Amino acid sequence: MDGIVGRRDVLRAMVSVAGAVVAGSGLAALGPFAGRTLAEGPGIRGTYSDWYLPAQGTGYYNYDQTIFPGNLPMPGAGQVTPTYYYASVFEYRNTPGSGGYLGLQVDGNGRRAIFSIWNARAARPSAEPGALARPFDGEGVGYQTMIPYDWQPGHYYRMRVWAVGTDAGGEWWLGVVIDDTTGRETVIGTIQVAPGRGWIAPHIGNFVEWYGQKGDSCAQLPLSDVYFGPPKGDAGSALAGAPSNSFGGGACASALSMYGEWAHHRNGAGA
Repeated sequence: MDGIVGRRDVLRAMVSVAGAVVAGSGLAALGPFAGRTLAEGPGIRGTYSDWYLPAQGTGYYNYDQTIFPGNLPMPGAGQVTPTYYYASVFEYRNTPGSGGYLGLQVDGNGRRAIFSIWNARAARPSAEPGALARPFDGEGVGYQTMIPYDWQPGHYYRMRVWAVGTDAGGEWWLGVVIDDTTGRETVIGTIQVAPGRGWIAPHIGNFVEWYGQKGDSCAQLPLSDVYFGPPKGDAGSALAGAPSNSFGGGACASALSMYGEWAHHRNGAGA
């Protein structure tokens, strides 16, 4: 278990580094927090769900996972602007600890969908207006793609990763978000990795991250309510079993429970 937790923490660090890249772009600059630092104030207690698809020799050429936002985090009186990321994290079979992630974000500059891979070689943006594809560095390097995406509470968002072909540089992976409530499918971006990584490993992780500046007290952090469904592999032919749920650090109370087969994460004031 220590190895699994360690790889999860490495991947979470990768998400935080990529968040810093996002914060430096016009798409998601954290303007409302100018003058504050990430270290100020208490943070939410981390919530994690670790799922496992059935083991198989080759890994998975695709996985889908549905995210259901139960609310749209909004600041109440005296609260700071929310900066939440609902992440689905994957690893490659031949390179444990080096994988990617995709998910939904909300902050003071709106809502978006993100797809990134660590140690990637190249990326192509979506054709959606405002789409980006760019490298990140810091605690590791990689490529990130993102789109403005006005996700809504009460909708089912199926996050999809799919191997879509190879060329001389390696294998290309497609990141997609599908609103199963409306039926609309939207490409986030396409990212290339070097040959030899293999397909996706059975372990899929989730966490809720507060990636921006903090308030002065737990009461200042707006409530987030979100559900993660069980991952499905290879066009729905494989289904993950029940997850292992756990808490991380952070001073502000969070709640984590199961609602049927869904992992239910509540973070922020009122959790």
